[in-house]
Amino acid sequence: MNTLRKAKPKPPKAKSKPVARAPGPLGLPQAVVCEASLTSECGCRSALSGKHASSPANQPEALQAFVPCPWVLIVAKLAQCDGIELTPRRFWLTIAKRGGYLARKGNGPPEWSTTWRGWYEIMLMVHGAELLAPIAEGGTCV
Repeated sequence: MNTLRKAKPKPPKAKSKPVARAPGPLGLPQAVVCEASLTSECGCRSALSGKHASSPANQPEALQAFVPCPWVLIVAKLAQCDGIELTPRRFWLTIAKRGGYLARKGNGPPEWSTTWRGWYEIMLMVHGAELLAPIAEGGTCV
């Protein structure tokens, strides 16, 4: 014999008071400023994914302005491209691939754990290159 039980009605949720937030630039609430910075010219949020040619993720100048030269050179070598052609999107994908990200069509974006493993390996390479730099400039080993 099948008996159906009626679900107990849930008590109404208490209305939360809006939290006062510090205004961001131009006097707008911080959430509005953050939302506006994530959207591209066409109004969609895919600017972060690098799908637009005008996205900062596809501009090599953006990477070279903020990332130290040894990092750009080593990651460009791993990505098999010139340091001038390396975009921020390709930079992060190369780091994630070094950590085990497969970058297949059905995969989502890389997780933090794979990005961290790749970052750690490349960081060791950069430290090794910085240690060898004085020797390459004409220093001695001993």
